[in-house]
Amino acid sequence: MTKNGESLGYVKYRYSNYDTDIFGETHGNEQYTHTTAGGGSSPLAIYTSMSTERGKLMSEEYYDATNKLIRKTNIKYKRTPETPMKTAYQQEVTFNHDPYNVMISQVGWLANTLTCSYLKTFAKDTTYSEISNLSFNTESHYTYNAAKLPAQELTYTSKGNARTISYKYSSDDKTMYNRLDNMHILSAIVEKKTKEMNSVETETYDYSFTGNGIPYISKITTSWNNSAAKRTDYQVNVVNAYGKPTEIVRNGMTSALFWGFNGQKLLAKIDNCTLAKAEEVLGDERHYSSCMDCSQIPFDNFSYRHDLNNSLSHLYMYNADMRLVAEIFPNGLSQLYKYDTMGRLREKYYYETLDDEPWDLKHVLNRYDYYYKK
Repeated sequence: MTKNGESLGYVKYRYSNYDTDIFGETHGNEQYTHTTAGGGSSPLAIYTSMSTERGKLMSEEYYDATNKLIRKTNIKYKRTPETPMKTAYQQEVTFNHDPYNVMISQVGWLANTLTCSYLKTFAKDTTYSEISNLSFNTESHYTYNAAKLPAQELTYTSKGNARTISYKYSSDDKTMYNRLDNMHILSAIVEKKTKEMNSVETETYDYSFTGNGIPYISKITTSWNNSAAKRTDYQVNVVNAYGKPTEIVRNGMTSALFWGFNGQKLLAKIDNCTLAKAEEVLGDERHYSSCMDCSQIPFDNFSYRHDLNNSLSHLYMYNADMRLVAEIFPNGLSQLYKYDTMGRLREKYYYETLDDEPWDLKHVLNRYDYYYKK
């Protein structure tokens, strides 16, 4: 939305639900397969839940201020071939013919419990030209490894260009990454390789462990084709007790990070500043990260961040449910977040200070509406 409250456009999201989706498929629960209760249905009966099919993003549609569609993305999924598991349920039933004639019996049901997954296999992105009826398409195809992790993403454009992104994980080389394997961590990415035209770019991820055995990404490097030259894009210098980086170097810039809620949420990112320098002004990082209750986190200390010369601070504030309620950017501007009673994001907004008025003027940046079919 503009400063005057006028819409710049909107994005419409469609998800799979109980009803028919955009591809004509339905995702309602299925009735039990066998029962000893006779014919008909019963509110006591178990069923095959199709909840894994529901809630999948099926499409995104982008509209401008005149309600004209300018971009659309359609997504398809597939069910993995695992066989359903038979699940049994039994209910005791009491029949009273009279106070002295009681019969107790049991009825039971069998239903399929899905053990499969639903994985994204295809996405088509269409952008419509503003000056003609032309459209430009990008199609992406996704494949997965035996652990159901993304193995390859193959993308084609309308011009015939192709790009392939492939992934390797710690589970692909259990000898080199046996410590991660022993911790049953399969999804730690160790290599991302992008091939486009005649160029190959490889990102390599290195892992280290904290003193109490928590793994974390310690370095990310990039290399090209068969060259031995490498560029370090990301490196961790210091971590806290929760395995979260507290001093990093990204693209040549050193940043200090402060965490909260036992290391679960980022509170502050201070660029062009070491952790030692930040702690001299703001206090020890562990005093922040060890707090689980937001009321115990010393947010007021961040008011001294201006004493960190030549640094830029980005702050994040949360409520008791650990939902982000405010961001304070390096330029001092704030962006606020509003949620409904179900915890869903409803608004992103900010306030403008008026010189000639005793109140601040609210400006809504984004508004989110939710619709459910009956």
